[in-house]
Amino acid sequence: AFNVETGDEVWDPLSILLALRRDHDESRNQYDYHVVYKGELKPYRFVTGELRSLEIDETIYEAIPFTRTHGRRKTIIWLSPEHDMIPARIEQYKDDELNTRMDLLSLSRDR
Repeated sequence: AFNVETGDEVWDPLSILLALRRDHDESRNQYDYHVVYKGELKPYRFVTGELRSLEIDETIYEAIPFTRTHGRRKTIIWLSPEHDMIPARIEQYKDDELNTRMDLLSLSRDR
């Protein structure tokens, strides 16, 4: 257990998706957060790119890339505005080489 004092909101690495979904605003291109990781408070900065089409398992998603560069690693979270900013794809790179990719393969909603 540990204590961290801060006047700002603090997130964990998994809940940062909720913050990005909540905070998305087309007039912004940068998002800064405080994240607790392994007992330390770390700054996370995401920079947005332009809306792009992603083809995933024969489905086209329009998505905005939110990119975080941290040392030799890079994380790109692709959020789909047409699906309430649900992640269509999450990618992690190490030394500019794709290391991990998670794709949205199915989405069903009751409206």
